[in-house]
Amino acid sequence: MGLFDWFPFIRRKGYNPVLLYHTILASITTTGRRRFDVLGTSFRTIGYAYSSHPQDVANRMLQKEVERFGNHLNMTLYLDGPQPVEKASTAQVREAARMKALDHLSTGVETFETRMEADLRIRKQHFIAIRKSLVSAFYWSLPSRQHFAEYMRGVGWTVILCNTEADVAIARDAQPEDIVISSDSDMMAYASVQTLWRPVSQGLILVYSMPDVLKTIEFSRNQLTALAIVSRNDYQRNIYALGPASNYSIIKAIGHRSVVRDIVSAYLRDGKVVTRNTQQETFEASMRVFIDQLQTRIEPVVFQMPSQVVFDACRQRFEDLMQRYNLRKQTRGTISRSPQENIVRVRKPQSFNRYRTVESPILVSESPPPQAAPVPQGHDTPSITAQQDDGHPALNRTRIPRNRARFSFKERTRKTVHDPPPKMKQFVLKHYKEHPTTTTNQPSDNKSKAKAEKDSTITKKPRGTKGKNGLVRSMAWYHPTVTLETGTLAANTKRVFTPSSTPASSKPTTATPAPSTPVLDRPDLQRLVVECLQEAPRLSAGVKREAQRLVGQFVETMNKEMDAAELRFINKLRSTTESITEADLVRKLAEARRDAISDDERRILDHLCERIKPEEDNGENEGDRETKNGEDNGDIDDKDGGEQVRFLQSFLVFLYSGNYPEMKNKTVESLTKDIGVIPTVNTFIDWLMDRKLYNPPRSRGEINVQMHFTPNNLVRSVSGQLALELKKIYRNGTFDLYKKAEVMKKKGTLGTTVDIRIREEISAAENFLHLNKLTNKSRKIAPFTTSQQPFVSFSERELALFFWKRKPLRERLEELGRQDHTQITSTTDLETWIGGKEPGYIIKHFICDVAPQGLTSRQRKKAGHRAAVRLLSLNEIGAHLDVVKDKHLDPSQYKERGYLLRGSIRTDGFRVQLLAFKLRELQDVRYRRLPENRLPPRLTSTVGGTDYYLQEIRHLITSKEDIERLWPGINIEDIRTLTLDAGQACVIGGFAHLPTELSTESKDKEPVKNDLPMGGVMVANQQPAVGAVAQDPTLPATAQESATSAPMRSPRPVFFNLAVKSKAVYQPNFQFRRWLDNEKKATPDGEDESVHDIEARLPPLKGQKASVVDYVEELELIETRLLDFYSGSDNRYNRHVWDMKRARHMEFQLIADQLLKIVGGGNGLRYDPSKPALIGVGLGQFSTSSGLSSLHSSFLTYFIQKARSLGYVVVGLNEYYTSKKCPGCGLFVGQVDIRRFYCSKCQVYHHRDVMAAENMANIIQEYLVRQERPDYLHPVAEDGSLPWKAKRDDGSSSSSSSSTATASNAISSTSVQGRRKRASTTSTPEQEQSQKSSKSSKLAKASKASKS
Repeated sequence: MGLFDWFPFIRRKGYNPVLLYHTILASITTTGRRRFDVLGTSFRTIGYAYSSHPQDVANRMLQKEVERFGNHLNMTLYLDGPQPVEKASTAQVREAARMKALDHLSTGVETFETRMEADLRIRKQHFIAIRKSLVSAFYWSLPSRQHFAEYMRGVGWTVILCNTEADVAIARDAQPEDIVISSDSDMMAYASVQTLWRPVSQGLILVYSMPDVLKTIEFSRNQLTALAIVSRNDYQRNIYALGPASNYSIIKAIGHRSVVRDIVSAYLRDGKVVTRNTQQETFEASMRVFIDQLQTRIEPVVFQMPSQVVFDACRQRFEDLMQRYNLRKQTRGTISRSPQENIVRVRKPQSFNRYRTVESPILVSESPPPQAAPVPQGHDTPSITAQQDDGHPALNRTRIPRNRARFSFKERTRKTVHDPPPKMKQFVLKHYKEHPTTTTNQPSDNKSKAKAEKDSTITKKPRGTKGKNGLVRSMAWYHPTVTLETGTLAANTKRVFTPSSTPASSKPTTATPAPSTPVLDRPDLQRLVVECLQEAPRLSAGVKREAQRLVGQFVETMNKEMDAAELRFINKLRSTTESITEADLVRKLAEARRDAISDDERRILDHLCERIKPEEDNGENEGDRETKNGEDNGDIDDKDGGEQVRFLQSFLVFLYSGNYPEMKNKTVESLTKDIGVIPTVNTFIDWLMDRKLYNPPRSRGEINVQMHFTPNNLVRSVSGQLALELKKIYRNGTFDLYKKAEVMKKKGTLGTTVDIRIREEISAAENFLHLNKLTNKSRKIAPFTTSQQPFVSFSERELALFFWKRKPLRERLEELGRQDHTQITSTTDLETWIGGKEPGYIIKHFICDVAPQGLTSRQRKKAGHRAAVRLLSLNEIGAHLDVVKDKHLDPSQYKERGYLLRGSIRTDGFRVQLLAFKLRELQDVRYRRLPENRLPPRLTSTVGGTDYYLQEIRHLITSKEDIERLWPGINIEDIRTLTLDAGQACVIGGFAHLPTELSTESKDKEPVKNDLPMGGVMVANQQPAVGAVAQDPTLPATAQESATSAPMRSPRPVFFNLAVKSKAVYQPNFQFRRWLDNEKKATPDGEDESVHDIEARLPPLKGQKASVVDYVEELELIETRLLDFYSGSDNRYNRHVWDMKRARHMEFQLIADQLLKIVGGGNGLRYDPSKPALIGVGLGQFSTSSGLSSLHSSFLTYFIQKARSLGYVVVGLNEYYTSKKCPGCGLFVGQVDIRRFYCSKCQVYHHRDVMAAENMANIIQEYLVRQERPDYLHPVAEDGSLPWKAKRDDGSSSSSSSSTATASNAISSTSVQGRRKRASTTSTPEQEQSQKSSKSSKLAKASKASKS
């Protein structure tokens, strides 16, 4: 154990250890010895090796583990001896833990033997439980340690078998230049240890430099040793209520003393310590160990602990059982398989199926299937398709050994009483507190009126005077832009330039119209297009990477100059006797940092990122403002962007072409825009050349060189991307660091006089560097793109200019021009001709066969997005705009469908994506730019988008008229409801109430037994408690009366509960990660290192020892290997990424299809009004530190879009108390583990996410019946009242902006850092007005961004 909570405490104080990979330890040269604590470092390996393998095999396994950290020439091994007297209490605690683990081991072995004797299947969890118990109960005896020491000495290692603990021996032998390797935090307390390597998981090593640690926590060596003595350790406990943080404050106040015992004595005399030191603790044992480095050996020596005797007996018993088990497996394996059984695949293999769990061999028997039970007629019984074959005979093992169950159906006809768990965390009532109403971001009425007057005075340009770019901009104002995935670049271009043969059909077909363009057979053109579109994104990404490195080195140089100026001022101040106040010191330090940067250098920093103001918004709503400077979609290629974008574009053009920026040969308009940009670019270039950071291909004055790609067109997209990356680092990062510095200041980590203000008179980068330094360089100072090829966008005009430089493609362009009776002889003619063609013309004739003619319905479905795209002439686009601009347009009657190309593509050289307008959706409806009386119902209409509104049910159903409006002529009993809860142990917890007729028809049937391999559908025979609450002694009287007054529903509807397992959905990601990890660790032929090794060798970009210069120098040596791995000509990595994403999408489709089938629907089936349904989604926050948790949010977003696009009504549900109260009795439940809850009243177990979904189903049922929330799910105030219900009864509830929260926002709000918080997502009536104002502000910003 070591020092309790020691490593986290050091990190909380601001010290970030250096991260190393064990693969590079052999290449690290050290002057001193590496002193290796075997038991303190490799305890897990020792427990696994020696508990499950013979002594000789275990010795070799442990030797392999030790050799990861060094060799016998530079490392000394230390083995612990007998337990010392000072550690007797800790030894007793550990012995008791081993005896407890032995109890679990005995139980596991008995279960194993019982199941084997009964011929039951022994599952994986049985082996895992026994293996874990073996490791937990294992004790490495002294004879076994001596055997290992003799073995290692025999192979040339230096091994020291210590008299007591190895920690003390290492501390006595350690020299200042030595490195101690140990996971024991005790080593940091010894004064002789200067460098500690702490191995952690996944082959990582954290390097703790003790001088840097002391500097960070502002302690001396003696103070740190004293802190270890008085804190909880292996020898003595700390004084009650005085943990590391409290002791740190006390010892820091005491100050440095030359003798450690004096610090401990002063600590014991402190008033806070005296009042709590009731046991009169003196810490003599700890001081003997940490100061004198002495321990007393127990006599006589105990060579074997009592638990070891029991352990040996249990292990021998398990080994005997394993021999019998293996013999039985071998005997069964010799039985020949029936010739009728063979292994087949579920469906035709596809490349992406390697990442799907559905594609695996299953056993199929040809025996006749059993007779199925009759299905009641007249009703669509909901079903979930299980991956199983009901035709094979029953076996003890599963018929699908490699498939994972996606769904876990729990049987509702369970036992009446479950045995209570031995231990659980009981939830209790916490009184509801009103949150203060915020008034920020409320729009001013005067500003709104002024904006309306300004818009009314704008003279709109007539449609006839607009060019192609103007029409595209107008379309962007009225329709959202989407990215259409069309497949690989090679496959798309092959369809354009290679004739495809139509398969013969036995059925007669009608004549299809002739295609609009003649079919080409030009594979040479296809090859040229592919080569061009592979080289263009590669070059643009390479230029962007080079610019990032130069910017990073420039910013790092500025940082060093500011630090040097600050240091010079401090040294000058120390050399003088002049006194200065703290305020003057802070001001003069800021002036020294500011004066260290020249005006030219500050001008460059301003062009990298515009200055920020302290009162500015911190970028929380940055998504609304990043449209103009975000990753360029390439829809309009002539937009200039801001001054920062023009600066970066000019600099990137220079890096690609080597042509220096000039002011001549520019139009008056461009000259006016670039008059302040070009001189700054030249200054930046000269600065880089003076410091020898960049060597240009030629000097100034030489003739410019023509390139294979037009430079401005090549770098336009990546310049916008780079501008956004710099903005995120220097602008948004400054605000984030400011908040972090404020927190550190409140905690006392930063001094009260430290200046953390954001200064307006300096650049954003200077503010960022200053705050980054105060927060221990927690962020990297420049963006660095990985070696993976990013997507780059190109417009049609840019593509045409690229093709013009290649003779065969130029001839094709000239041929297309002649078809339009246009003579193309120059790039000017080409641009003029392209400007008059419909958007997507170049894409159709060179890249992707969009809008194909004469396809059958099956062919159109197979073509996907290519068939859904429409090509409209400029006149047709103008006519469409006239329709949507008409002030008398009724959005509810708008029927346009399909996509209209913007005339741009996105590609990474492997895949192609088309940018298009989604014609079926109107931005006017999305952003509510129309009068209220003309807006269609947002919940039932998709003209405003399917991913935007997730209205809360309390704002949707307020009366019987609302129900009649949504489901006219439908009985409430016939509405099918499905509720979904984003899970933590699973992806989705679901619950469904179905029509009551199904219950009456099936109530006399025997319940289905859950003995199928994949689970079945269970019909409930119990009644859900809608609004029912048992008498809860924790509730006040007022709440009791109100809670028990809710009516019970008499019908007993059929209902299902469903848990969508994360194991199956995560498999594409997990399998891809395993593949990538194996590929990185493999060393190719002819190479000395793997990709994993060379990536681990890269220096850090953040932290105390971060250096951009060192990183760039190391990266340039290995960049070729990394680019070949990630972006090689074989596209191997890109193919696997694409396969993984398609497999995950298929998993989403499968889950969504099965969920919709519960309510009588499915993928591709429009909502049937004869089967009324209501789907509810929880609005609770879900978060975890794992990156994969985003799959929960991404799936819910996908499902909401899918369900709404099919016509289903999807509402949001407040999750207050849904994960803490039993849906049967309404009492608080207790948490047994991460996924299981137990109700003491009902004496049943609940799946946590299914229980939450069932409570949400009760909410929906209550709103359908009484139009209000169930009383048992209301918060309770301290006076016993129900504040939400009181507000509703007073008539103060109003339409909240939370009802218009987007599905993506509602779900993405579940990805904030922290734990899962159910109750924090409530929206009280008092908060609604501020939320509404905030939402209006966001919508106005989004509207403005869309217009720009």
